[in-house]
Amino acid sequence: MSVHSILFKGPMVRALLDGTKTQTRRALSRSNTLWNGGSWPFGRAFDDLNRHRAWVDGGPSPSGHPGPYLKAPWAGEEEGSWARIYPKVQPGDHLWVRETWSISSIYDGCRPRDLNPERVPLWCGIRYAATQERLGIKDRAAIHMPRWASRLTLEVTEVRVERLQDISEADAIAEGVAQRRDGWFAVIDERRGLTGAAPDARSAYAMLWDRINGAGAWDANPWVAVYGFTVQRRNVDQPKPDPDPADCFDIEEVAS
Repeated sequence: MSVHSILFKGPMVRALLDGTKTQTRRALSRSNTLWNGGSWPFGRAFDDLNRHRAWVDGGPSPSGHPGPYLKAPWAGEEEGSWARIYPKVQPGDHLWVRETWSISSIYDGCRPRDLNPERVPLWCGIRYAATQERLGIKDRAAIHMPRWASRLTLEVTEVRVERLQDISEADAIAEGVAQRRDGWFAVIDERRGLTGAAPDARSAYAMLWDRINGAGAWDANPWVAVYGFTVQRRNVDQPKPDPDPADCFDIEEVAS
């Protein structure tokens, strides 16, 4: 089991907390993949692959990796020169969530890595922008959230590789796209609130992807890693709580 960090914007953090988000998609890149099961060779980049001729192999690979993985030729090279690209995140791994956060202004001159959780008093502790009022305190970017300040852990249950536009309606809903009372699906920006709506979840997700990744990102149809997960409201370094004994009994058994 490996531990990785993962960034989410405010609306998606709220969807995690609400239990409506159980999937996330991340465009494959050199930073979140392994090349032939190990480190990428020096001077090679993900963009060097001929992604239009790539395909998903369910595995196992010749080296014994269970798969799935992306099999792609290097652009401009001879036939037979193929690379196997594996997502770093695998089932059973834990992802600790990084989100926009803040702390008392007395720490404005203190870098996040220099903050000591044992010395931050409760009255000026961590505040989370997704669910708490900021009270005029300066926001700190999610990328700078220290591991000890994370409040959510995702336990990965599934990993697959596919093209972005292969997402189904059910998967778009699992991505946390919210349905309004009128039946349309909302597109929510972290700072501007509602910025659009679509008649189906897949179209709303396409709009959301462009909001996050830039205009044209959906049309580019990149290869993505799809992570399915369960949400745990705990820091990744805290022990997983034991199940409630009451949940271990069968209803019929108790009734009898």
